[in-house]
Amino acid sequence: MARLIAAFPQACVRADRRSVYLQYGLPESETLEREWTNSAGILKAEGAAGAARFAGGAGRHGDFRDFTKPRN
Repeated sequence: MARLIAAFPQACVRADRRSVYLQYGLPESETLEREWTNSAGILKAEGAAGAARFAGGAGRHGDFRDFTKPRN
């Protein structure tokens, strides 16, 4: 599992981890605001490309072998 997580874009992984710590125990409305604040820059830098790969079929049904490989 660690290898699989390590294969994902690290800025995204770190932002997700940071979000968990920033949001723990807060009301849902506040967690959503913090999630956006924490992730907006990462989405622009790395997330959009990953979302496009997912939309193209990579990573479906829990199979991330092709999802973590950059596509040209």
